[in-house]
Amino acid sequence: MIQIRKRSGETVATDDSVAVEFVDSQGKLAVAITQSPGGTVQILTPGDPIFNAYARINSMRVSRVSVHEPFAGKEAAL
Repeated sequence: MIQIRKRSGETVATDDSVAVEFVDSQGKLAVAITQSPGGTVQILTPGDPIFNAYARINSMRVSRVSVHEPFAGKEAAL
């Protein structure tokens, strides 16, 4: 199951077969997280053929995404 956590800490569960889409300010797709009816979760990112197919099937334009390497030992504000 995919769940969404609010800043208050409350979680909202989704149905069995859903997708969560992260889009930029222009509505272009940056990342999609999908869940199949069997519960398998996939994270789709730009450059992945499945991501490209997902965007095409849903008539979405793709955002330009910058991927940054993790930096160990440094704090990040959430």
